[in-house]
Amino acid sequence: MIGVNMNKSLCGILIFLFFALKVTPQSGNGHNPESTLSYIANKMRQDNGAGLAAKNIINDNNAAKLYVNFTFDTTNKNVYLQYTTDGQTPNKNNGSTVAASFDNYSDPNRTFYVLLPAQSAGTTVKYIFYISDGDLASSWGMIDSGNGYVTSWNEGTISPFSYNVFSEISSNTTWDDSTTLPLTRYDLTSNAILTLDNADFNISDLSVYNGSLVIEPSASIDISGTLTIFSSGTVTAKSNSLESASLITNSRSGPGGTNFYYEKYVAASDTTNDLIAPPFAGLSFTNTLANNPGVIKQDPSDSTK
Repeated sequence: MIGVNMNKSLCGILIFLFFALKVTPQSGNGHNPESTLSYIANKMRQDNGAGLAAKNIINDNNAAKLYVNFTFDTTNKNVYLQYTTDGQTPNKNNGSTVAASFDNYSDPNRTFYVLLPAQSAGTTVKYIFYISDGDLASSWGMIDSGNGYVTSWNEGTISPFSYNVFSEISSNTTWDDSTTLPLTRYDLTSNAILTLDNADFNISDLSVYNGSLVIEPSASIDISGTLTIFSSGTVTAKSNSLESASLITNSRSGPGGTNFYYEKYVAASDTTNDLIAPPFAGLSFTNTLANNPGVIKQDPSDSTK
């Protein structure tokens, strides 16, 4: 578990561990959804609505732009993507076909892309690539998740790539005790603010692409999968004299690792003491004081108190 606020109390503490994110450019023959292209700031599985920003979380309002790379001469070669949305495994004889277009040559890389049409939120998309001198049926090369690029394979034992389609939130939205969530994965975009208030929520995954998640003191959210924060996304947890917001996530990813804010309630009284602690794992108390000048009263004889 990466992030945890154990309870919604005045002394609740929000804890996160942050890890360095490794960016690996595309190379070799194949398709790695997490890799960033060497010639453009796109992931090899890219939300087509994100433009030049690297974003491999796909929502229901955008096509998926899927890149595949080869390091041999692809002149007069045809590349195909075969995909399914019904849970079945795609192969030459099962699924929908999209022909790929050539995108970039940078020796030794020859990179193609496919635009896979937008799908309904909640859909699981499974896909594989083929390369041929002619039509799909004549393909002599295949790329899947389990084997990578191969020229010999069994059509009955393919391990496809896959992704889940998130529901986009593109306008200011409040989830409260009257909210029923029909889906489990959400993508916050378009500088929208998602406010959680007076209720507890459980979802699978949340992406904060270029918006803000605000958790009011009376709310909590438990993310069983991954909380993804991009550079232009923020998360704010609040507290008051009675309660503190709660955020629990199984894992965290994305480049916005420092875009978390904890608005800790402190009583405005010289005779009332409040527990103050660094809100994130790895953050020292000295840094907490330095980041809050004039807010936290210090012991003049001890800079750590």
